[in-house]
Amino acid sequence: MAIVLGAAWLVLGALDAYFERPSLEEQLADELDEYIGAESARCVASRLAADGVLEDLSESDLEFTLSEGLSAEGTAFVESLGLAVDRCLSPEEIQALGGAGGETPQDMDTFWRPLSDACVSSDPEACDLLYLYDGSGARSGISMTCGNRLPRADPPACVDKLGSVDLDLWRSDCERGDNGACDLLFFYSPIGSEDEAFALACGGRGDDSFLPCGVRLGLGRY
Repeated sequence: MAIVLGAAWLVLGALDAYFERPSLEEQLADELDEYIGAESARCVASRLAADGVLEDLSESDLEFTLSEGLSAEGTAFVESLGLAVDRCLSPEEIQALGGAGGETPQDMDTFWRPLSDACVSSDPEACDLLYLYDGSGARSGISMTCGNRLPRADPPACVDKLGSVDLDLWRSDCERGDNGACDLLFFYSPIGSEDEAFALACGGRGDDSFLPCGVRLGLGRY
C-alpha cells in the first residue's frame, strides 16, 4: 500500500509540474516580448493560438524556430507570425522595428499613399502589398476589396484574382532589388520552397525576418 501511495504522489507531482508549465502561447508571448513589447507580444501569440497555428507545433519546434531568430526558413509558422504581427502592430510600430527605408513616422504618408493610390487605380500587386503591410489596419477597406473591385476577403489575393501570378518574374525583380517583388514572391510561393526562402531573405539583401522586405528595406517601386 505504501508503494502504491508513493507512486500516486509521484504521478500527482508530475502532473502538477506539467500543468504549471507555461503554454506554447505563453512561451511565445514571453519570447516576443523582447522584440515587440509585452502587449503586442500577447496579441500576436493570442492570434496564433486562436487560428490554430500553435496546435501543430511541439515545444521543441517552437524553441528551434525562436532560436533561429524567428526566421526558420520555409515554415508556415513564420508566415503566420508575420501576418499576426501586421495585425497587432500599427504601421508606425512596424516601421520603428524594421525601418521602412529609414523613414521617420511623419514620413509614413509617403510610404502608404502611393500604394493606396495604385491599388485603387487597378494595380492588384499594390493591393496585395498594401494588405501585407497593413493587414486589417486603417487601409484594409481598400486592400481586402482589391481597390473596391471585389467582395472583402482576408487574404484578398488580388493578383491571383485580377492579375497574373508570376513567381519567376518576381524572383528576378527581387534579385535586382525590388523589395515589393520579394514580398509578393514570399506571399505566393509554396511553403517550404526555395522561392520562399529567397524572398524571406529579400534576395540576399537582408537577414531573415518576420517583417516584410518593403517595410525593412524600403519599397521603392511606387
